[in-house]
Amino acid sequence: MADNATPDISPVASTTSTATHGLSSYQSPSPVTTTTTNPTPSNAQSIVANSSHLLEDPKMRDILISDVGVESLVARLKQSVISAKELAGYTKKRAAIEADRVADANKLGRHTKDAMRRDGGRQGTLVRQFDELIDANERIMDAVSVFVTALHAMHDELSELAKKNEKSRKALKESSMRDEKNLIEAEQNAEKARSKYVSLCEEMERLKDPNKGAKFGFNKKNTPQHEQELQTKINSAESEYRQRVYTAEKQRKDLVNQIRPQNVRKLMNHIMECDSGISLQLQKYSTLNEILALNSGFIVSPLKPVGSTTAPLSMKEMAAKIDDELDFYNDVLKIPTVRKQLNRPEVRFIQHPLMSSVNSYGNSSSGAGAGGLHKTSTNTNSYAANSFNSPPLNTTNTFSSPSTIATTASTAAPVRAEPNNRNSMIIPSMSSSIAPSIAPVPAATPIAMPMAMPSASPVASPAPNFSEPANQSQLSLPAYHEAPDPAPAPTSQVVPSFGTDLAMLMELENPDDPTMIPRVVSQCVTAIDKFGADSLGIYRTEGDPVQVQTLKQLFDTDPANVDLSQPAKYGIGDIHAVSSTLKLYFRELPDPLLTAEFREQLFNAARIDIDWKRRDAVHTVINNLVDANYIVLRYLTFHLFRVAHHEATNRMGIVHLGTVWGPILVGANPDDTTEAALAARVVETILYHAEHIFEAD
Repeated sequence: MADNATPDISPVASTTSTATHGLSSYQSPSPVTTTTTNPTPSNAQSIVANSSHLLEDPKMRDILISDVGVESLVARLKQSVISAKELAGYTKKRAAIEADRVADANKLGRHTKDAMRRDGGRQGTLVRQFDELIDANERIMDAVSVFVTALHAMHDELSELAKKNEKSRKALKESSMRDEKNLIEAEQNAEKARSKYVSLCEEMERLKDPNKGAKFGFNKKNTPQHEQELQTKINSAESEYRQRVYTAEKQRKDLVNQIRPQNVRKLMNHIMECDSGISLQLQKYSTLNEILALNSGFIVSPLKPVGSTTAPLSMKEMAAKIDDELDFYNDVLKIPTVRKQLNRPEVRFIQHPLMSSVNSYGNSSSGAGAGGLHKTSTNTNSYAANSFNSPPLNTTNTFSSPSTIATTASTAAPVRAEPNNRNSMIIPSMSSSIAPSIAPVPAATPIAMPMAMPSASPVASPAPNFSEPANQSQLSLPAYHEAPDPAPAPTSQVVPSFGTDLAMLMELENPDDPTMIPRVVSQCVTAIDKFGADSLGIYRTEGDPVQVQTLKQLFDTDPANVDLSQPAKYGIGDIHAVSSTLKLYFRELPDPLLTAEFREQLFNAARIDIDWKRRDAVHTVINNLVDANYIVLRYLTFHLFRVAHHEATNRMGIVHLGTVWGPILVGANPDDTTEAALAARVVETILYHAEHIFEAD
């Protein structure tokens, strides 16, 4: 057999080199391994270059163009496809895990933020800084969301790579293995022809030499006719054998020099394409992990430019800003606003006039006048004296000796009774027939006994005078004072801004122009536009409750004189207190701004997935609002639209604003996650299409 030219099988065609090949003289080389220790980006290309020359190794070329080369490459391509599929499955599962982690973390953060305000937990700097920490965690989760999106893209690319090469592998396997099978069949046919030819030649040899190879039986008779027929068969078998050998050699030559190298080159190209795609995706995966780690690190501890005073705080610095003493101080100062009185009324002993009249019944009065002085029996005097032998209390002495009456009257004047004042005690008048020794009092006039009013700094009442002997025959009663008439109620009173119907408030504040925005809304919006547009977490971070209550009281009592362009004038130093006050106003409206009447229509509109249809449905509901609600909604919408334009600094985009304002404006139940989500989508739709729904100024 003639020497065959070794074809080029490299992925890129090159000049053909000649080399003898054969399986009998070939020895399998040991596997070539490349050892690298922590390769750096500087020598990464050299590592690839050092490995690329191995594709030109003659030993590898001999293997690839051998009879087992194509079959081995088909199996090798299958391994690459399986690896691509496995990696695609990994990225998909990893993306799902990370997506669930993002959703669970954000849900937990929002739930905890709401619970810390709703369930009576500690407020103040703890809640404020916790909100900032949760916001930082949400930014980390945003970075993870980007990572998840990139993983989904990797999955799609790897799946497409595996699918493409799997299809090519099947096609190449079918065509290449058919060519290999044809050669095998040709060689088998040649071998069969050779066997037939050898068998006939051996038979001819036995005919010419009857004794050769004959051991048993009778020798066949050799006749010329038989020998001639056998010779004809031999000639035919030799011709067939020669023809089949020629066919097998020609097929092998074509296969080895042309068909097999082409199939090998195609298989190598697909293997390299698949392997390179896997390597590229793994490099991308490592880069994505690095970016995720860097982004998370910068969020946890942002870089601070030298000399900068506006750099964002690190999470450690956020936690360090929790001021336990300040929170405790503010909580204590809030107690008077929660409890209407600090101290309960003091317990006093007040003898009923009936008992005084019983004790003095039958005795002649001596000078019973305005002072109410009476004679009593000796036993009564002893009882009265013994009843004051207990330790002195911080109270006014009800029964005093004559020498102390003037002192008591000058130092502890009776408190004027106010309507429904629990600190005053009313004693009804007694009839003169029951108490003949007591000066009669008009029946229609209630009598008020003096009581000490509770105060933050109570002043001790004069201590009882015990200088008189226990058996003194006379005791004194303090003079009764008529209760003053209740103070006349004011003829006019300012209607509180909070909790008043919106249309009524607008009409009362501006009778000449009832379309004017309520002062509480306009003042808060103006202050936030001026001072809080770039404030981190505006509307999401709750303000100081003390300052919120201060603003609420100002707007409820004297809204016309409130000017939030100078917040320090009212002791307001936190812009989040202004934003919380604005939210509190809309939250306390008797009817939500978008009204309970249209709540279900808005929810149905929010369930529409097509954007323009959802916009038109919400627009229809807004057009049906009464004028007051429509005007205020338009004013508030463009304010929130301006706030969203500062998302880069305040981290409050339209989605975040919708989450905060949705339940407030629609009146959804904040504990119902479904209603809250639908309400948030309604507000998002309004903000996204504000210039379409309303006419911009």
